[in-house]
Amino acid sequence: MTNTLRKIALGAMLAATTVSAVTMTSCNKEDKTCSVGLSGSDCKTEVRTSYYNSYKGSGTDNNGDTYTDWTAKFSALGTDVTKMNLQLLDDNLSSVAALTVTLTSNTAFTIDTKTTSDGYTYSGTGSISASTCTLSITQKEVVTGITITTVITFNNMVKQ
Repeated sequence: MTNTLRKIALGAMLAATTVSAVTMTSCNKEDKTCSVGLSGSDCKTEVRTSYYNSYKGSGTDNNGDTYTDWTAKFSALGTDVTKMNLQLLDDNLSSVAALTVTLTSNTAFTIDTKTTSDGYTYSGTGSISASTCTLSITQKEVVTGITITTVITFNNMVKQ
């Protein structure tokens, strides 16, 4: 009978040790989830600073037009770690639109809707890393009461 009790006690100790080991290894600082815009073990590193670059690439729109060698230039905007400026430049480096983007994750963003003084409204989405970005911009303009929508897509812009 004492052998049986020893086996049960040994089995219970092994089970408790296994549960403790699993619990302890899954609870570490690397599992910490940071807020959008922040990274690192202390969640104090701003991810957007690695995106302050110019990215160049070509795109197409829903009308079949092409946009060769356009540039998306990202820069600092205020203290909100999810906000950046986006300057869209054509192939002659002339400004097409000055926009604000908001990070929705540490690698994805939305273009905040903006209506310019010349009547264009811009919105869109994209993804970004320190070396590449993608961009899908919706441009709307009202001409004699009719809204014309153009969606321009840049699938592979590369850091310059």
